[in-house]
Amino acid sequence: MAKEGEQLEKYLRDKGLSAYDVAEQMHITAQNVYYHLKRDEISMVFKERLARAGYNLFNLPIQPDVKTGAANDILQNVKTLDTEIESLKREIDYLKQLLAAKDEVIKVKDEVIAAFREGLRR
Repeated sequence: MAKEGEQLEKYLRDKGLSAYDVAEQMHITAQNVYYHLKRDEISMVFKERLARAGYNLFNLPIQPDVKTGAANDILQNVKTLDTEIESLKREIDYLKQLLAAKDEVIKVKDEVIAAFREGLRR
């Protein structure tokens, strides 16, 4: 039976992946991945982390986590929504200013009309 580190190394080679690729996906160092490639037995913790990163060569009953790309997409969508919310807040403030100015114009208009009427009565 092949050593688990060798199995992992063959699996990555067959997928065209390097230790650096896997390390980046798992948010660990490449040195950590190389350490496990040299092991006869890989720890269950590392196997679970591999499975969550989408490399489930040991067939553990674990579903991969949301892929980094999807997580980045979600983060970008949140940032976009935050930007849109800020833009809408600025637009609301501007509209409030316009309403206040409109109310002031109506008030001045009413005062002018009242003064004109008062002038006609004299």
